[in-house]
Formats: sequence, C-alpha cells, structure tokens
Amino acid sequence: MPTIKEVAKLAGVGVGTVSRVMNGGQNVSQETMEKVLEVSRKLKYKPNRTARSLVKGHYSQPTIGVIFTTAIHPFFYEILRGIYYGLQQSHYSMLVFNMGDDRSNVFNRIPYENLAGVLNVSTKMTMEEKKQLKINGVPYVYLDYFEEDVNSIYLDNYLGGEMAAEYLLSKNLKKIAFVGENTSNQQFEKRFAGFTAKLKENNLGIACQRLIDVKENMPFDVYEKESYYLTKEILQKNDIDGIFYYCDEFAYGGINALRELESPVNIIGFDDTVPSKYLGLTTIRQPAYQLGLEGARQIMSLIISGDNKVLSKCIQPELIVRST
Repeated sequence: MPTIKEVAKLAGVGVGTVSRVMNGGQNVSQETMEKVLEVSRKLKYKPNRTARSLVKGHYSQPTIGVIFTTAIHPFFYEILRGIYYGLQQSHYSMLVFNMGDDRSNVFNRIPYENLAGVLNVSTKMTMEEKKQLKINGVPYVYLDYFEEDVNSIYLDNYLGGEMAAEYLLSKNLKKIAFVGENTSNQQFEKRFAGFTAKLKENNLGIACQRLIDVKENMPFDVYEKESYYLTKEILQKNDIDGIFYYCDEFAYGGINALRELESPVNIIGFDDTVPSKYLGLTTIRQPAYQLGLEGARQIMSLIISGDNKVLSKCIQPELIVRST
C-alpha cells in the first residue's frame, strides 16, 4: 500500500504539500496540484479516511456524489430533490459537484472524498473520468443520459419530441416552427429527431427554426427574453400556426410575445417545470423528481450488491394539456 511519503518523493514536494492537495489544494499552485494528483493516481494512493476524520474531530458518513454541469435550472433542482429524498432514510449523505466548465478539477477531487457512489447528471463522462472512478472502486449511474453498457436512467426524449409533434398535428396545424438551443447535447438531438420524424410522417417539415445560444450558469430569464424576441420575429415575418419550444423556459418568453401580439398560435413546451402549471402551458412532462429518486435507489442498490450487471431504465414522458 503506497504511503504519503512515497507520493511526496515521486512528485518532488513535501509531505505537507501532498496533504494540502488531498484536503482541497488550498495554497497549492495548479501545476503542483496536478503533479501530485497524477502521481497519486499512478500509485493508486488513497488518504486514510479514518485518520482524516479523527483529525477533523468526526467520522465522515459514506457519501453519494452528484455531478451537475449546472444546478440552477429548475429541472435539475427537481432531480436533486428526488435524490435527496431517496437518500433521506439511508445512512448516505449527498455531496453536489457543480462543474460548470471545469470538469478536470472536479474529477481530480472525487477520489479523495468519501464517495461510495456517483450520480452523473445529463452529460457524458470521458474514458479518463470513468477510469478514475473504476480505479477507486466507485460505482456510478447516469441520470438523464443514456450510454450503451453504462448504468443509465433516462427519459425517452425521442418519444417526447414525437408527442410534441402529435399534439400540434392534432390541432390540424400545417405551418409549425421550432425554437431550440444552439447545442449538440443528447437530449436536444433526440427530442429534435423525434419531432421532425413525426412531422415527416405527415408530409410536413419545420416551417421556421430559431436557436438560442445557451451558456453554463446563465440566468434563465435571459433565455426567456431571447425567446420572447425570437418569437416576435417568427410571428411577424412568417405565416405560422404552431410552435414547439425545446424547453418550458423558452416557451415562457413565447407566451409573453403571443399575448403582446394577441396571436392565436398554438404552442407546446417541454419539461413541465413548476411555473408552467400557473401559466397554463401545454407541455411534455419529464418527471425530474422521479429520475432523482430512482437514481438514489439504484446507486444504493449497486453499492450494496456490488452487481456488475448493467442497468438501463427508460422513463416515459407524458403530455400535459393546458390552455394558455
């Protein structure tokens, strides 16, 4: 079993520096921290968690790490609420990693936390990130993301896109617009593919398409405002009778534009976040709370059983019809 002294020697630093890196990297340069972490990974060195807990004056609970690219979206908040409730009656605590753009720093820290398992939300992990977890014996589950041969609990976004198209088609609409986000994430691609495929089945295409640039941790009222202006532009320059919004936040801006222009255009959103109920928005519900709850249950089951069988669970979306 490698020791902290061996790590320090190979990294060319003092034992105290290694200790500071393992406890968060305070007063350590980025270059030194990366060097120490690289050496510790090669040696498969792990700090003595019991000793660390005694030094801090407490025993740490086994913890489930939850990794988000952003935790400020209402959809992700509902996932988090489901995870919290799922863990509430267990002996596991929860540690949230809000990555933003800095994935490497988070995954460098993960091996040195008392993590029994990891829930990775909405984005794909790299081979190196998976390797880090495997080396440290930390099982993981994707939430709101699907990948072959990886534990995944996800929504059928393709079906959700089809359902949005079917709803607009049921209104006998022929000139349908789409407002989406300028990204290439899995959720967008599946949702858009299902929507366009269903239109094509009915010999229709998208009459007008607009995309909004989405950036991590941007306040969502910015996107609502963007969607408001785009919707006004669509309605003023095109003969449109229906609009599908990639998410409810975009639809909220659309609702404001429709009311201002007194337009009868039919719209539908996606997510069913809390304000949608009060705004009377017809939308495709993806049960975020259920995703989180199921994720908590499954990661605990994996930890307890040590089962290597890959879990793949697809949760179905639901059409929620309201009148705006």
